[in-house]
Amino acid sequence: MHPVPVLRQWTHVARDGAGLLVRSWDPPDAPPRGTILLTHGMGEHSGRYNHVAERLTATGLRVLTWDLRGHGHSDGERGDIEHYGVLVDDLQDLWTLAAAGPKPVFLYGHSLGGQITLNFAIRHHPEAAGLIITSPWFRLAFAPPRWKVSLAWVAARVWPSFTQDTDMAPSRLSRDLDFLMAMPEMHLIHHRMSARMYHALTAGAMQAARDAVALPYPILLIHGDRDPVTSADATKEFFHALRSLDKSLVIVPEALHETHNDLCRESVLDRITAWLEARLPAS
Repeated sequence: MHPVPVLRQWTHVARDGAGLLVRSWDPPDAPPRGTILLTHGMGEHSGRYNHVAERLTATGLRVLTWDLRGHGHSDGERGDIEHYGVLVDDLQDLWTLAAAGPKPVFLYGHSLGGQITLNFAIRHHPEAAGLIITSPWFRLAFAPPRWKVSLAWVAARVWPSFTQDTDMAPSRLSRDLDFLMAMPEMHLIHHRMSARMYHALTAGAMQAARDAVALPYPILLIHGDRDPVTSADATKEFFHALRSLDKSLVIVPEALHETHNDLCRESVLDRITAWLEARLPAS
């Protein structure tokens, strides 16, 4: 049993006036040894990372995370963005908050959050001590129905904010459905995506896969080998193309999309904390 971290939350006002929910967890017994800035995936929210934050604060780290706009308690239409740049701008704002706190600072992104994290690093070159990227959205592991793709192309021209259901069943995320369904604020999860958001994220995935290979940061990549949402093969391709001299790839046997919520979650969190511990100053 790990000590219960100290949780704080507040609303950050983004550049365009949107309110973004921010959460921080601090170690309860000692000053933080550093900070992790964590960005969640499509359709979920930061409250689903309580157990992850508990493990990371046990390592002595502050965890700073946020609800993406259009997600959780943050402002914005569910499943819609005007353009991709607002997501990167929002993460840059959160980076400013993280960088003002305990150092070193690590970036951690899951799925869509991994894609945004990589594109933020491409554009802004933050002074991060390393990147943890889990189940990144470089390429989907499935082909969306052709009628949905066709409808999205038409809607992008005449009704760009039109949303469709993403069909993201919990059984595609984790083999431990009891654990998954016991998470807090399940009503905040959504399964919608607009035409323009789909096209923006598809383009963002291509940019991350192409340009992030030149990033110099230490990087840990984790992907389940049976992920039915994002492609583990695309993550392997990205890893082999990475030019970083400090890179690690963990392919988790049998795991689905949310390795940190799957039956393997304890071993996955062990790998993450060990990787971090090796890159932190001695306590």
